[in-house]
Amino acid sequence: TDVRRKALFLLGGLPTEAARKKLIKALEIPSAELASTACRSLIAHGPSVAPDLQKVVSTPAMSRGFGYAAFALAALEDQFGGEFLTEPMRPHLLAELRGPDPFMRVTTAVALANLAFRSTDTKGVSFGDQDIVDGLLSVAAPKRFVSNLSLLAGPASKKLVQFTGQDFRGRGSAWRAWWEKHKTGFVGTRLRVVVD
Repeated sequence: TDVRRKALFLLGGLPTEAARKKLIKALEIPSAELASTACRSLIAHGPSVAPDLQKVVSTPAMSRGFGYAAFALAALEDQFGGEFLTEPMRPHLLAELRGPDPFMRVTTAVALANLAFRSTDTKGVSFGDQDIVDGLLSVAAPKRFVSNLSLLAGPASKKLVQFTGQDFRGRGSAWRAWWEKHKTGFVGTRLRVVVD
């Protein structure tokens, strides 16, 4: 496993089509350590990997590779300012956000927070704003185990602060108390606000 992890890490420094294909395939490896290394290596490739990742997220999830791909697209958007997550991906992302796998809930919450932020949805319904916060709280104020926490913790916590406009500095109990009071009718932060 250590040799495979190092090989996947090294592929991050080879921005070639062959390396991208191997890394995309590696997102489906059951080992969280190997799949997260592949995810980080794909992010290191930069925006050139977006089309390959978009293919994964443009269809219903078949494995956790979908979650890694969604997470990587969100990371690329955050780092490079592009719009790599698209509206047609929304139903597939929402299905996983509302599914039973905590890992998939967090990765898709990170991705949907980006889509919701750019949207004109002022009611918080189309992108599942409440579900997004619930997914992100799985890391900031966990109630159960979430695999691959080392990959998800920083980006998910940062996204939670951006999406809610709140910052409880990692105090899970404060996040949960705030969320209990503000969950009903919650709408996350938007890039544009329509003023009548």
